[in-house]
Amino acid sequence: VLIYIILKIKSATARYKSSIENKLQDYRQPEFYYKYALQIFPENGNPHNQLAVIATHIDDISEAIYRYFRSLIVTQPFFTARNNLVILFQQNETLLKNYIKYYETQNNFIASPNTKKMLKTMVI
Repeated sequence: VLIYIILKIKSATARYKSSIENKLQDYRQPEFYYKYALQIFPENGNPHNQLAVIATHIDDISEAIYRYFRSLIVTQPFFTARNNLVILFQQNETLLKNYIKYYETQNNFIASPNTKKMLKTMVI
């Protein structure tokens, strides 16, 4: 357990250091530590949540969704991941609505009722 705690601390430190020092935000080192923490203590959801946060920073939304779900279904779930997942879906819904509005106004694109219904089910 002590090694796991040390890895979590090193992971967080590396992630914060990366986001402060690097314009490109190289998250390889914190990813390594979080994945190593998962090898030691796979029942804990916190490393999955942190990997999801990193995924959102690099715009890998599918990886973020996967990691948030994983952080919730392990033996010791990280319950904050649920809120993070809801926020991610809300952001996605906003982007999709803005995308549709843009095309309706700029390109004379008018979505059919079936398309609008499909898009509505996608964002819910």
